[in-house]
Amino acid sequence: MKFKQVQGQATPDQINLTTASQGGHPASRDFVNAQIQASIYGLDMKNSVRAASTGNISLTAPGATIDGVNLAPNDRVLLKNQTTPKDNGIYVWTSSSATLTRSADANSSANVTSQLAVSVAEGAANKNTTWKLNTPDPLTLGTTDLTFDLHSNSYYATPSTANKFMPAVVTVNNGDLACNTGIAATPAKTSYVDVTVNGGQAALGNGVKTMECYFSGDGGTTARAYNAVVAGDKLYWNGTIAQYQLDATDTVSFDFVA
Repeated sequence: MKFKQVQGQATPDQINLTTASQGGHPASRDFVNAQIQASIYGLDMKNSVRAASTGNISLTAPGATIDGVNLAPNDRVLLKNQTTPKDNGIYVWTSSSATLTRSADANSSANVTSQLAVSVAEGAANKNTTWKLNTPDPLTLGTTDLTFDLHSNSYYATPSTANKFMPAVVTVNNGDLACNTGIAATPAKTSYVDVTVNGGQAALGNGVKTMECYFSGDGGTTARAYNAVVAGDKLYWNGTIAQYQLDATDTVSFDFVA
């Protein structure tokens, strides 16, 4: 579909949409995402911030970067690590020497509630995370201590080359170590790990040791659940269940799946 541009009118990709005032009206992606989040989780989702703090930030001289992000005027930022917790919240950055001001959507007690949540777009530590205010209502902004906790993390773990086609360890008994290399990264909440042996998928136990293999962080004594696997966990093998033992010619891979 082609659009004819009329002088003085914006092309479709120049329109800066915000909220939908009536049914059927267009809306910004931030607004739509907030409505979806609110309907699913009952959260008061605010528009995203560009960066979030990792330590105390001076309100009067905030500096030019937060979490490694070089800030620009009007960037929204989340302060969640203030030495004085009542100062936590969503702010607008103007310059390195200008006082931070609370954002218009989070600058009064009426619009800061225990269901407030905000996503972070950039940053070395906080990129793609969502933070929720976990201080109980009622709140008095500027007086009540505000505590933000990690609500979700949407990064996807990327395996290193060490997690592909690794030599297997020779196994004899159930629960023997299957591979000397631990898993390279902790999977995200939205991803999981498949195990393949010689390119074929192996049945992985979800917190149980009664499948062909399982991840463990304590030398094979306890099987990890799918959602509890962390970096460094190693794979253990049950040859009698798989109906074959591993030998040094076999290869093991850990595949992260979104």
